Amino acid sequence: MKKYIKCLSLILALLVTFSLVGCHKEYEKVNPNLTVSNKELKDYDVPEYHIKSVSKSLISHANVNMNFTADKDSKLLFKLGEDNMKSVYIAGVNMGLSTGTTNLASIDISYDTYMTWFSQIVQMNANTVRVFSIMPPQFYKAFYDYNKDASKKLYLMQGVWFSEDYMSDPGDCYKGEVIEEFERNVTKAVDVIHGNAEYIRYSNNDSDKFIYDVSEYTLGYILGLEWSNEFVTASNKHKDKESFSGDYLKTGDTSRPFEAFLARIGNTLISHESETYNFQTPVAFLNWSTNDTLNHPNEPDSYEDSVEVNTESIVAASNYYAGLFAAVDVYPYYPKSIDYDTKYNTYKDDLTGKQNNYKAYLEDLKKEYTVPLLVAEFGVSTSRGCAAESVLGYNQGGNTEQQQGLYDSKMIVDIASSGCAGGLIFSWQDEWFKQIWNTFRYSDCAPEQRTPNRMVPEQNYGILAVEAGEKTACILDGKTDDWQDSDILFDTSDYSLSVKYDEAYLYGYINLKKRKLGENKLVIPVSTVGIGSKKANDFGLKFNKKADSLIVIDGKDNSVVMNDEYYDYNRFRFYPEEKKAADSGKYNIVTQFVNGELQLPQTNETIERKSNEVGKLNFGTSDPDSDDFNSLSDFYAESNVVEFRIPWYMLGVLNISQGMALNNFNKENEAYAVELKNISLGISFANQSDEVKLENMKYKTGNSTYHTRLKKSYDYIQKTLATLFTQ
Repeated sequence: MKKYIKCLSLILALLVTFSLVGCHKEYEKVNPNLTVSNKELKDYDVPEYHIKSVSKSLISHANVNMNFTADKDSKLLFKLGEDNMKSVYIAGVNMGLSTGTTNLASIDISYDTYMTWFSQIVQMNANTVRVFSIMPPQFYKAFYDYNKDASKKLYLMQGVWFSEDYMSDPGDCYKGEVIEEFERNVTKAVDVIHGNAEYIRYSNNDSDKFIYDVSEYTLGYILGLEWSNEFVTASNKHKDKESFSGDYLKTGDTSRPFEAFLARIGNTLISHESETYNFQTPVAFLNWSTNDTLNHPNEPDSYEDSVEVNTESIVAASNYYAGLFAAVDVYPYYPKSIDYDTKYNTYKDDLTGKQNNYKAYLEDLKKEYTVPLLVAEFGVSTSRGCAAESVLGYNQGGNTEQQQGLYDSKMIVDIASSGCAGGLIFSWQDEWFKQIWNTFRYSDCAPEQRTPNRMVPEQNYGILAVEAGEKTACILDGKTDDWQDSDILFDTSDYSLSVKYDEAYLYGYINLKKRKLGENKLVIPVSTVGIGSKKANDFGLKFNKKADSLIVIDGKDNSVVMNDEYYDYNRFRFYPEEKKAADSGKYNIVTQFVNGELQLPQTNETIERKSNEVGKLNFGTSDPDSDDFNSLSDFYAESNVVEFRIPWYMLGVLNISQGMALNNFNKENEAYAVELKNISLGISFANQSDEVKLENMKYKTGNSTYHTRLKKSYDYIQKTLATLFTQ
């Protein structure tokens, strides 16, 4: 997936930079003891598929110790026992380094938190955790301790990160110290896995101790990241580097310089583990759909089909007994060839009889490999915003928690029924530091002031929700429990308006004293930076100060958030040809760009550029304990009571904890963050003759807090995996 890659540059120098601090109390109340509720699974519609375990005779591997091996014949990974080998179907999750306010230079996720997470993951019926780089020492201690006493073991897939900075500077793998640095990282990873890295110095931080040997539970190593086309192309210009021959890995006749580079790195890892620990573990080189070896004749972006990384050209020597496997990130909405390939569009899933582009691609991809194929990442996000759409509806964002569970579950079955060696859901937890291409990228703040952006899919892939505040500030349910007299901003004979906020949302509570919802439009003007309009033409209203946004409550189906046309970032960035006038009184429904114009070369079709009207408000309750829970709900109304929550980003607020908002980007022809001095709101019925007064709400900057809970998707995945492993 072309997930947010560029934003990871922040952590690349920090990925292995750790110092221990105290644990977050927010995790202590997470309850791992869950059961599947039929009510929560009322829309469960996942085709049934069962994994069959395979047993094989023990392979001869001289005097080298192994626990797992990749088998070319069955295309599966096997666990070695005393008498035979038994297949291990890999079903698990990817786990990141952070949660809400984690300082990436000092990872503070506690030992107890990891123990809780491992328990929850196993209870979800998963068996594997993949990490992208070396984790802090408490992770490995917890992993060791959990497995030591667990009847159902949890396996580890250890990633070795490649500094993304190297993909732009120096820009190819044979320049500078790229190879040497990557080789140091793979040997460090091996030492950590074997609990023999007491003194590893990362950056300028103090050394950390890694003394817990988890090699017994380590399924494999996955090396690298989603390689950029430019980096691969530049690396392949070194024609004198087209081959590599090592003690454990070599390249075949069709290899290119980049594959030779990978072979060298893999050989370094295997050599170090074999010769230092007399131990071997399966190895894979990460790839993604952009760099696959397939031809996609209807791919609208030639860039996406311009470069391939063929790890099949890397061959194991006879003394590398653990074997190679393939690891590829496969998402349903990227690249677009998965949507538009004519072969995939006519494919019928044998389990459902329905079109299934995702499974069609998986079956195509699997044919490219002689080794076991692991889908290293897949999943959908529960963000309010969306960055890409799929013909199957498995979109990059804009999914409820129930939809996330359903779509992830269907992909679990697709991966298994395609004959893959397993799949790893992205991801276990939400992470607030990430950004995405179709929102304004603002992250210039200290970790403790970081805030979540509900419009960014990359922040909301987790099965474990990381939510704003020490507890939820307001549940949309029409009740008054969450509201105090001190929250009242307006109180008239017609209505009252109360407001509060947390790091994610602006909340409001409206009590209509004389009318009912739907009898007339309610308009709540909001002023943040004050560059909007002092009138709203379509609603017949005038304001005492410039309103940048409007929250319009107009029944269950027509309620919206609107931005002044001069403060409409989506149109500024993606529709620059449109004319915008200051103080025009014109407001647009908030939109979010999802794709530019696409030309399909094989079918000669044109797909028009598109923005979604994300400003249309979703009716429903935000109470996770309700059978009617909707994680994307924006407002709830009963008779004369309305509660709403609006993501700060929709209102131009970038970071409420730091007090930053979007500037007057149309006037200055560039977007950047400016100080947020006041937040003012008003309330009126449409076509009110009197000027609407906006009052300042109580607001102050400070550090952010967060809490966690398991999303409703957990129960879906739990049930699907239980079925998957029922023979």
